[in-house]
Amino acid sequence: MAKQQLNLALSFLQSHPASAAATLEQHPIEDVARFLEEVPATISVLVVQNLLPHFASRICKLLPTTVVAGIFNELGIGQAAAILRHYSRESRVEILDELPTKIQLGCTLLLDYSADMVGAWITPQVATIPYDYSVIQAFNHVNETTEIVQSDSLFVISRERNFKGRLKLIDLIRAPDNMPISDLTTNNGELLKARVRLTEVELHKDWKRFHEIPVVNRNQKFIGVLCHTELRKGLDQLKPDDNTLIRTDTNETISVVYGEAMLAIAESMTEILKLQKPSA
Repeated sequence: MAKQQLNLALSFLQSHPASAAATLEQHPIEDVARFLEEVPATISVLVVQNLLPHFASRICKLLPTTVVAGIFNELGIGQAAAILRHYSRESRVEILDELPTKIQLGCTLLLDYSADMVGAWITPQVATIPYDYSVIQAFNHVNETTEIVQSDSLFVISRERNFKGRLKLIDLIRAPDNMPISDLTTNNGELLKARVRLTEVELHKDWKRFHEIPVVNRNQKFIGVLCHTELRKGLDQLKPDDNTLIRTDTNETISVVYGEAMLAIAESMTEILKLQKPSA
């Protein structure tokens, strides 16, 4: 990329990161990855912060591990974990090994759930659409994303990963190209919490209407869906077998709560330190 063009791109990105991210989403991910590899992590993170986790993960998988680690080091722990959720366990470890201990521990805490919890059985690879997209943008996005789990529902979320609703694929196909996605989105269901036990959602009323129910983390950020088939698999696995009882360890629950509290304190301290001016 010519130096003058790069400087213009960086200037636009720094001034309008959300608009820059929306523009880059319309380009081939290979081109976006090459662009992010050329710029400093402090700059590329501005783009990644405004991309949906699934799209960001597709780009990061094309980048060298050291480059991805540099970007994740600038991201918040929650955003880094949201992207890592779309990686295999082996690939996660490779990236986490390049990061500071605080980020490693924070991401591990947010990604690991015990086998009896909703979060352990979610499907993150579902079609997620930015709330600010038009119909044609959403259609192109879904059409080129081949690795998502096929469903008749598309899940609409904000740039901050807040769940906005869902829409039917058939409605997207029938709608005018320039119609805002927000006009098609309906939000007439409930959200599941990742750290709720599977037995508590087995008889949830929304299973009568939907095959998938959206799942959010402790900060109310969308992290995927729980499919009814996965719910059944999880419940079957938790059934006592050969005198093996389901493990409900109170100490484990206390550790999770304590770990989340310590993570929140660490994140708060980090933000305070950022606000302090360096001494002369």
